[in-house]
Amino acid sequence: MNNKNIQQIVYINLLIDYYGQLLTDAQFHIIEQYYRYNLSMNEIAEERQISRSAVNFSLKKSIATLNGYENTLNLIKKQKHLDKLLDKLVKENDENKRRNIVEIYKKGKLL
Repeated sequence: MNNKNIQQIVYINLLIDYYGQLLTDAQFHIIEQYYRYNLSMNEIAEERQISRSAVNFSLKKSIATLNGYENTLNLIKKQKHLDKLLDKLVKENDENKRRNIVEIYKKGKLL
């Protein structure tokens, strides 16, 4: 597995963490089994008694739906920005800069 695949899997798992409960039960079950439990499409299809192509379609549709939620709500992007802001705050020794960082956070200038 190359680095891009690993990054994609990590990102899709983040999408599942943030937005997975907004999927249908069937979509959630399929995407969870594929990306979290590393089951193959054939294994999922056999368990759910559907075709492999139905599993593939469900995965593609679920990923598109999750990406749509992130594109609209930007929760992951905002969380990453907050994490960076907090890292800066922890590392900053200058009290004025610390206050500026806190003010940015309080004003909601997250992006």
